[in-house]
Amino acid sequence: MSATTTELLFLGLPETGKTTFFVALDEVIQRQTDKHGLTSDGFASNRSYIEGAKKLWRAGKPVGRTIQVLEERVELLVKHSQTNNKIRLTAPDVSGELFDAQWADRKWPVAYRERLGSVAGVFVFINAANNGRNSEISGAWINHLSDATAPQTKPWTPREAAKQVKLVDLLQFISEQGQTRKPLPLVVMLSAWDLVGSKTDLKEHPEKFLARDWSLLDQYLKANPEVFRSRIYGVSARGGNDEAQAALALLPAHERVWLRDGHEVTKDLTRPLRWLLGLE
Repeated sequence: MSATTTELLFLGLPETGKTTFFVALDEVIQRQTDKHGLTSDGFASNRSYIEGAKKLWRAGKPVGRTIQVLEERVELLVKHSQTNNKIRLTAPDVSGELFDAQWADRKWPVAYRERLGSVAGVFVFINAANNGRNSEISGAWINHLSDATAPQTKPWTPREAAKQVKLVDLLQFISEQGQTRKPLPLVVMLSAWDLVGSKTDLKEHPEKFLARDWSLLDQYLKANPEVFRSRIYGVSARGGNDEAQAALALLPAHERVWLRDGHEVTKDLTRPLRWLLGLE
């Protein structure tokens, strides 16, 4: 049975954990322990990009920002044991700076727009440690000089807009100009979830976190179910913060990761992928 090629989009602003998640996902697929999870179906022809980033990740070090151009693509070959489906997953690991520039400059590469027509699902990455709220007004007050006779403020630029404003606009670009399928499956990945809650503390729910701290994005997704069919996860692709890495380094790399899915905590990072592909 030949593999079906499926195109995905990893969308996120700078330093939101896209590359870290991808290499952690690759590790889990290679060493899957969940009977329902996706497993490896071999290796793509070119793994230099993944393996280079994975060396840092396995050592417990932060994975550097993606500097590749749009044409840099990563691939995973996976299979689903319950259905015997074989899938070749492809995705351009687009830098967060490119998405930031798209918001500020109001334009995008033609190749990127054309590729959206074949996208089967979207990963939207948010760093859970970041503030998504609009703070331009309060920031303007803070930047006022104390001397009332010479009031000055720091000039506002589009790149300083609230992160959730940018993400909603980027999604509107996709829905209105991308000629994508509708509704397009979309998962919100709250990365660095270990900074919000622990594996044993289930008080903080990803859904409630998004509704409270990223309310504009949450409302946009809820108000447009005919455009995006969404689900929310909390993920720790490193297993813990910098201070925890020394202890985590004693564990196999695939055992460090964890994912918060509703009320459940699992090490199977393929759950969001299975949901996107309609496999659960």
